[in-house]
Amino acid sequence: MNQIDAVSVKAKFNQHPQQRYELIFTIHDAPGPFGSADANIQYEVWNTGCVPSDLISGGKSKTPGFTLPIKLTRLSDTVYRGEVALDLPMDEDYFGLGVCHWMVQGAGIGLKVRGVNFGAGLIAKDIEAQSMRSLFFPKSDYFDQTHSIYGDDERYLTPFEKLHPDKFFYVSIVVKMI
Repeated sequence: MNQIDAVSVKAKFNQHPQQRYELIFTIHDAPGPFGSADANIQYEVWNTGCVPSDLISGGKSKTPGFTLPIKLTRLSDTVYRGEVALDLPMDEDYFGLGVCHWMVQGAGIGLKVRGVNFGAGLIAKDIEAQSMRSLFFPKSDYFDQTHSIYGDDERYLTPFEKLHPDKFFYVSIVVKMI
């Protein structure tokens, strides 16, 4: 049994990633400004056969993964730009059990105002497809200081949301390969 802790593995980074994408986050019809914005991208090993067994249970260890911040450039009060690389972590034999292959779980932005966090993001296949997505938020939540909320994807809007667009603001995310 390999006794390396899978959670503590540190991915090696590709110095010249080729799968680079620009993400443009645009806020539409928000009831006010946001205090701050941050973004991140999440990576995870997808082939668990390269991961050692847990020392206690004998089952697979937790799948290695990590989150990195995305440097955002504020283009205006409502537009932010960031860049991501899908092939940043290097596929390698980290545990002596075969090559571990990394994949992106997703990337997104968090917009904060008065303690509320509004999250909008994409999964890897949407990034690779250079998709455009819009995620909707109730305008009333902008003034609610009790929780964080993740936007409703335009593909899954409820009949109420479709009939009352004035009650919602949205964040669009446009992806382009660079």
